[in-house]
Amino acid sequence: MKKIIFCIILCMAFSACHNINHSKGHAQKMTYPIAKKQHIVENFHGTDIADPYRWLEDAESDETIEFTTAQNALTKQFLNTPEREKLIKKLRKTLNYPRFSTPFKKGGRYFFGKNDGLQNHAILYVAESLNDEAKIVIDPNQFSDDGTIAMSITSISNDGKWLAYGKSQGGSDRQIVRILEIDTGRELNETIEHLSYSNVAWNKNSDGFYYNRNPEIGTVSEADLHNFSSVYFHKLGTPQTDDRRIIGATKTDKERGF
Repeated sequence: MKKIIFCIILCMAFSACHNINHSKGHAQKMTYPIAKKQHIVENFHGTDIADPYRWLEDAESDETIEFTTAQNALTKQFLNTPEREKLIKKLRKTLNYPRFSTPFKKGGRYFFGKNDGLQNHAILYVAESLNDEAKIVIDPNQFSDDGTIAMSITSISNDGKWLAYGKSQGGSDRQIVRILEIDTGRELNETIEHLSYSNVAWNKNSDGFYYNRNPEIGTVSEADLHNFSSVYFHKLGTPQTDDRRIIGATKTDKERGF
């Protein structure tokens, strides 16, 4: 929710500040930080593609941190006007209403997400029938105080007893999957790691699931962390090291997805 409000504020504030500045007969001086260019050109299927700003993909490097810090300072300089607080109040009032996801049925029970209005993340609920009171299955707002850890995967087993859910921190593509027993709230003592852009598909017996897995950090180059995709099967009650590889990319087709 904070991200949505910020994006809307950003667009509206730029428009508002632009109008305010020009109504006074002058435009605000904007001095942008300079982003260096590198000579990186790769050939994909016969087409040369330039990627001069690839260095910015390393969010933890000193150069990227220095650049983004300067960008943030410039943005705050532009947005910190008397109109900002008015926009925030108006947006909070406009967005403060309950919202529901489409309910779905698993194991004879109904599951749905609900956001009370200004929550960072929707809460997952379950109801035994359409007329019963819904109960909380999991509340992603409890993952972190600032809302930067999101529930990226939500997959209910076919018998409606298990939830496999993914956590993504700070918008990272990398996800960690945990398994929750819905009726008791008990988490299994097993963690599924090395997932990027993955779904979870339970088998018919609801005793395991298929998922998409990428290489472990440190086993391949950083550029290949999202390559070499493979489908694995995880059986409940077993460590990830026992997971069975079903199909996957090889060195000759490392960019193939499954």
